[in-house]
Parts: sequence; structure tokens; C-alpha cells
Amino acid sequence: MYLAVESVYNKNTLQFLFLAIFNFSLLVYGGLQIYEVKENVDQYIKPGVSSAHSTQITALTIAVPCVIGIAEIAYIALGWKIWKEFGWKVYKFLGADRNIKRMYAQYQVFECLLKFDIFFYVGFSIQWLSLVLTDKDFEFWATVVALPVSLLLLVEGLLAARHENKWMMGSFMFGCVAGCAYFVYKAFRVYSNRKDADFLHLYKSLLIFACLSIILLCTTFISATIVMLNFGKGLKQSMNRKNDVHKLERRGTEYKGGLRPGGYNPKRMSIE
Repeated sequence: MYLAVESVYNKNTLQFLFLAIFNFSLLVYGGLQIYEVKENVDQYIKPGVSSAHSTQITALTIAVPCVIGIAEIAYIALGWKIWKEFGWKVYKFLGADRNIKRMYAQYQVFECLLKFDIFFYVGFSIQWLSLVLTDKDFEFWATVVALPVSLLLLVEGLLAARHENKWMMGSFMFGCVAGCAYFVYKAFRVYSNRKDADFLHLYKSLLIFACLSIILLCTTFISATIVMLNFGKGLKQSMNRKNDVHKLERRGTEYKGGLRPGGYNPKRMSIE
């Protein structure tokens, strides 16, 4: 919800498109959850016992992808309207320079990828901490410490792109490589231990989150490279000008140019 409101507020049509794709992935994930939850419920319900609770749980798990599917239809319809509405406003702020518009679109893609990186990393970490580890494991506390550090690294990438700082972007890209190595290790560990009691009913969800995180981090690394190659080509100045226009619009329409009573301005230009 926050990302949808933010994309409308900032006139970020690409982010809204990403949200529609992300909502579709949630629809697929919700469908997989039906099978996964059913397996877990059947394991704990004894044969011959009333299956009323199982039926209720199955109905709830089916309702989840149905609601997400309705929301996806709304996302697609609203996304089309927003695309047509904000296209002219972005053109007005950035001008007719095709190179600036292309670089701005690449910057927006990078910004969206960072936000979804945060979601998948936090989602995987919470599952790993709550379902696999205990507070007696050293890895539990190492993950707790690494979580805020990783979030700061993603914020660093956003600041590096906005202020065109190559050193910050370089350290962020190194962090992306380290993050990929971390998720590859976790995915290998989950898959190799998928028949163990700790992972038997969790490995599918964990593998999905780990694999999606790897794909997103690799895509983010490529996007960061493209954005860094655009440094010093005028995008920063165009975005600063856009922010200045926003500030002027939000201050109101009061004019302080010294207009004299009667509407006559001696400094007005004339074509006579």
C-alpha cells in the first residue's frame, strides 16, 4: 500500500508497473501456499477426526489468491490510467531530451529494484529467524546484526544514485555481490537439507524467496552499473530542477514581484 501511494505521489509510473508484476508473483505464491498448507494440516489431523477445521483452513488459503487476483485486475486498470496521466507531467519536468528521459527511466528502475530487494531480504530473514533458527544459535544473532547493516547498504545505493557518488555506488555493488553469495549459500543449504525435519515443510517457501533474492540482486547489480555509467550526463541537474518546481508548486500561487495597484507593472516587457 505504501509503495502504491508513493508511486502516485512521486508520479513514478515504472514503480506502479513493478507493483503489478509483484502482485502477480504474490498470486502465484498464494497458489503454491494452498498445497503447502494442506500438506501441513493433513500431517497433524488424525485419520477419522472431523475435518471441519481442515475445510475452513483450505477455504481461507483459496480465498487469499482470489483476493490477490481481484487486486491484480485493479492494479492493471489503474496502472494504465496512471501511465497516461503522468506521461505528460514527466515530459514537462524533464523536457524533450530523449537521453535525459532514458536515464531517468533507468534511475527509476534502479530505485524500484532497491525497494523490492528490501522486501525479499527482510521476508527471507524473518522466515529464517522464526522458523529455522533459535535464539541459542550463533547464526540467529549474526542474522539479527546483519539485517540492519544490509538495509543501510541498500539505502547507500539509493543515495549514491541520487547524488551520483561513484565511491558509494562501488561499495554498494560490492555488497550486492556479497548478498548474492549469501543467498546462494542459503539456497544450497535449504535444498540439500530439504528432507530434514527443520526444512521438510518450509523448503519450498525458503527456496522461492532465496532464488528471487538472487535474481533481484543480480538485476540490481546490472542496473547499478547502468546508472553509474550515466553519472555526470545531466540527469542530476534535471532532477534538481524537477524538485525546485515541486517546491514552487507547493508554496502556492502568491506572487511577490512588486505588481503595482491597477495591474500595471513597469518592468513588463512589451512588443510595441
